[in-house]
Amino acid sequence: MAAESSKQDAQIAASTSEQAADTDIQPDSAATPAAAESVDPGSTPAVPEADGEQPEQSAEKTVKQKPAPKKPDDLDLSKELAGLQTELEKLSPKNTTRLVTIENNLNRFRKFIGEQEQELMTSAETIRESLQQKFAVNAEHQVSLKEQTLALIQQLEVALGEGKSIDALPTWDKIQGNISNTNGSIRQELQGLTQAFKTKINELRDWKIFAATEKKKELIQQMDKLKESRMQPGDKSKHISRLHKEWKELGRSNQNEELWQQFKLSSDAAYEPCKEYFKQRKQLMASNLKARRELCDELEVLAKSYGEQEPATSELNKQLKLAEEKWKKYAPVEQSRIKPLQKRYYAALNQLRKLRRDKLKSSAKLKSDIVERARGLLSLDDRKQAMSEAKRLQQEWKQAGQSTYKEDKEYWEKFRSICDEIFAGRDKQQTERKANIEQAQKTIDELLDSLEKISTLDDDELRSSKSRYQDIQQSFASALDKIHGKFRNKYRDRFNNYKRKLDTRIKSLPDKKSQLLLNIIHRCLEYLRPLETKVLASETPDLETVQNSFDSEHWKSLAENNGSEYISLLQQRAQLLCSAKDISHYQSAANDASEQLKLLCIEAEIRAGAESPEADQATRMEIQLSQLKQGFGQRQQDRDGNVKFMQQSRMKCLCLGPVSQQQQQVFSERLEKSLQRLV
Repeated sequence: MAAESSKQDAQIAASTSEQAADTDIQPDSAATPAAAESVDPGSTPAVPEADGEQPEQSAEKTVKQKPAPKKPDDLDLSKELAGLQTELEKLSPKNTTRLVTIENNLNRFRKFIGEQEQELMTSAETIRESLQQKFAVNAEHQVSLKEQTLALIQQLEVALGEGKSIDALPTWDKIQGNISNTNGSIRQELQGLTQAFKTKINELRDWKIFAATEKKKELIQQMDKLKESRMQPGDKSKHISRLHKEWKELGRSNQNEELWQQFKLSSDAAYEPCKEYFKQRKQLMASNLKARRELCDELEVLAKSYGEQEPATSELNKQLKLAEEKWKKYAPVEQSRIKPLQKRYYAALNQLRKLRRDKLKSSAKLKSDIVERARGLLSLDDRKQAMSEAKRLQQEWKQAGQSTYKEDKEYWEKFRSICDEIFAGRDKQQTERKANIEQAQKTIDELLDSLEKISTLDDDELRSSKSRYQDIQQSFASALDKIHGKFRNKYRDRFNNYKRKLDTRIKSLPDKKSQLLLNIIHRCLEYLRPLETKVLASETPDLETVQNSFDSEHWKSLAENNGSEYISLLQQRAQLLCSAKDISHYQSAANDASEQLKLLCIEAEIRAGAESPEADQATRMEIQLSQLKQGFGQRQQDRDGNVKFMQQSRMKCLCLGPVSQQQQQVFSERLEKSLQRLV
């Protein structure tokens, strides 16, 4: 940074010197400061005009015009001035460096403009006026930039004082960026104010490089572990990419090239098994591409054959469904080659869909015609003939084929209404049928309400309600047989939703022995947790007072010694509470318990395929590697095993301790979220 500042100072000094050198002011023209300020650098002093003869002037008072220096042969002033004008029009007034550069170039070019080159002088004057306007805005900008930089310097001072290197280094870079866009006294003032921080900033940069070095060594170790990992190639490739991303974000470090070579060698070795995986994946994509091409060929042939004959709507639906299933089956496919194939696929599919639309329209027209012919039967005096014709129309309806759902429903309701009117004797039957349906709907609503109430019961009440649950299932099936159409599907979906939830809860209920054990655990926790809370939650815990208040006899009556590992865990918690020498000893045990609960949650998340928090990813990877070595990850877990794991995990989560109530709640919710995925 010091070298950068020196370089910038030198550039500004050079710019100032160049401006001074480019300005030619005659001795007699600088009589007063005001006159000196009004002189346009590089311009020719005006000669006053008068009527008649010019008065004679002495040689001493005659101002000699300085001839323009010889212009270099390769310098095209017209082109150069046009370039300056174009750049200046696009240039922001906030770009101090470029404005100064344009001013220097303009002053240099003006020295080569002769008195007779009025067009060039006019162009130069126009550029100078534009420059003055932009410099006026730039001056305000530099004042604003100075205020911003002073605020940043204060932030930098605070960040350095508090040791916040993460905030200090970006702030320093912003300050230097601001200074580089200033000049003159403002630049010198800001550079002087920041000089005192350079040493500390350099120390922070050195520390950052050191920290990056240590972190890169850790990444090399993680990559070495991946070499031995039996992780799936796809997952391993993602981990390798993640480690490369972390390496890139660290930036430079000590031993940068040496560490990179180590990391690269480990990365190449770890990625070696992935090559075969991606090779097979590439072969699979090629095979899928071939299968999709064949599917497109089949669809195009099919669409052509259907164009020569009229297919049934059901046949078209079948072929469309089959084509969509095959298309999804033959995936993935290389993206760079999929677009032309997709175009063929959807073109053929759209031909089949058009055929289906035409068929639906044809069927709808035929059904509309049947409805009109049926309506004409209402005017017949011979009711027997009308009913006979109505039966014939009903057979035609069956042969008419499908139309759209909306049209089918509309025409069918009209046709059925007309037929019902023709067959007047069916009114009573329809009334009874409607009444039966309404009664069945009422019964089903009551049964579903009962299921909803059962789903809210606690475990003991749910266990005692099993027989009631079975009766409701039988009653529901009987009542549902009387319902048809959309209401049937609606009721069945509601019932299945309740049933899935209840079946899951019932299967995960503990047996009688486990329930008795769970009751003992809850009684023990009701006594033990308040005492632990007094120690863990208090700012000034009085361990001795809590220990004196512990009733050993009462505890023995609660914690029956039945040989259970869970009761043993509770006994250990009680023993720890009574025998802890001091609060640090007790707090250390609480930290150990918290770690055990975290491991329990991670194991459940691995088993359920759930995500673990970012902070626990390293621990999870170690557990997974250990399970892979033991062959655990290759065993498929059955439903009964998962239910048993759920029950054991829940009781273990209750018994592990001591931990604070807040931690207990966090771990319990995290564990339960994973366990629910297992059933």
